[in-house]
Amino acid sequence: MADAFIGMQGLSGRKGVCRTPDDLLAELADVIITAAVAMSGVTGDVDEARSHLERCLAAVTERAGL
Repeated sequence: MADAFIGMQGLSGRKGVCRTPDDLLAELADVIITAAVAMSGVTGDVDEARSHLERCLAAVTERAGL
């Protein structure tokens, strides 16, 4: 993910701009999916993992005032 961000910003002196926003979004989606699978593995229950995630999202949304 960091590599995609660096490439998108052109922060590598050797490569310059070599990634797109879509590349970064794909990397971020991979992180989200990997975390969701790990949560399901920890709980052993997809519904329990989903419920936990929804509670966390609600708390973050509330703190952000959204």
